[in-house]
Amino acid sequence: MSVLQRAPAAPTPAQLGALLDCADEAMALVDARQRTAWCNPAATRLLGCQRGRPLGLVFNRLDT
Repeated sequence: MSVLQRAPAAPTPAQLGALLDCADEAMALVDARQRTAWCNPAATRLLGCQRGRPLGLVFNRLDT
């Protein structure tokens, strides 16, 4: 019986998306213009961030 080593499988985009969407931590990606390019549901719920909106507005609101 031959045992071959198998290359580790990389997660699919769907698997990565599911993992990020179900995380309890707020995560957001910001583009060069400081606008939210992506945020997970926790970031939307906790920070109120929305795609295309400047992320700085979220933090300014938290400071008040």
